[in-house]
Amino acid sequence: MDVLSVIFGKRNLSKIEYDKTGVQHFLNFDVCKQISHSLTSTITKSGVEDGGNIADHVVLNNKTATFDIIISDTPLNVIKSAVTGMATSFIADKIKTNPLVSLGAAKIAGLILDKSVTKSQDAFNLLEELRDQRTPIKAIIGFKSYKNAIITNLKVTQNAVNAGSLNANLTIEEITVVKTKKTLIPKELVDKSVEGTATSEADTGKQKTKTVTDKTKSVASSILSKFTGVGA
Repeated sequence: MDVLSVIFGKRNLSKIEYDKTGVQHFLNFDVCKQISHSLTSTITKSGVEDGGNIADHVVLNNKTATFDIIISDTPLNVIKSAVTGMATSFIADKIKTNPLVSLGAAKIAGLILDKSVTKSQDAFNLLEELRDQRTPIKAIIGFKSYKNAIITNLKVTQNAVNAGSLNANLTIEEITVVKTKKTLIPKELVDKSVEGTATSEADTGKQKTKTVTDKTKSVASSILSKFTGVGA
């Protein structure tokens, strides 16, 4: 297989998609080494009544996926995207804005080789930004596509062996999105339901009044005279 067939050939790569200022972007992974899909459920601990619906006692947890990726500084798939005008990642934007892009794929590859662009660093910056800003993403990973997923773990390993590439372990969790439904209740049913529950008058019963005795009047007068001097 020649180089051009690799660059321009159709390949079904694992990738993530995200929305940025109303524009759909994507980042392809050069290699997706290992993928683990996790679909778990939680069963209530209380017993289920005989004849009851067992499914009502099972809670489906959010779906998660963990995968190891490699993004190299020799991005054949990103060159392809830039040439076809479909690229949207940081690295592709740099390639597209360079005037040499009109001269063909060989010049674009030259940009990569002379380190004018570093795909691995840009990819790390992007993944970190998506994680920090809790940006919902769509991930196409192996058997499944995950919508409204969040990066919950990003682990990057650097050593002398993998220099010049991004080696990362990602964990994503798909958020379950539910829709609320409003139901209008007819006014006559509301009026009937509160009928007789409130009145404009309150019956407080008979209240017993107390009269002021002469003794109470005398004590009050004595206290007043001490402060005013009247009647002393």
